[in-house]
Amino acid sequence: MPEVPRVFLSYAREDIKHVRKIRDFLQRSGVDTWWDKDDILPGQRWQALMETELASSDFVAGCFSIRSVNKRGYVQQELKLAREFGKKMLDNDIYFIPILLEECELPASIASYHAVNFFSPDGPR
Repeated sequence: MPEVPRVFLSYAREDIKHVRKIRDFLQRSGVDTWWDKDDILPGQRWQALMETELASSDFVAGCFSIRSVNKRGYVQQELKLAREFGKKMLDNDIYFIPILLEECELPASIASYHAVNFFSPDGPR
């Protein structure tokens, strides 16, 4: 892994305020982040770029809320693709990190991952 880890942030647009806080925290901590809000330039083909960035990231932070777990669309596509890339890792490699933005039930396909509780009054755990 490089000296500065790169984290791909996957989220539902409705959760952008929370994800911005996570991105800011990670960047202040010296972590390089990628998220579509700032890192897709006009005219870029976003789907190909997303696949390239997922493949080159050291970690994927999947941000979950009641809105994202019940939403169809690009967020689900990103999460499925991230899990596909994760299948190439060793069983004890950490690649996919679920972040709970609020109390919600993780999808069954992700429930076996230990999640960070961003919403906890004591801060992330």
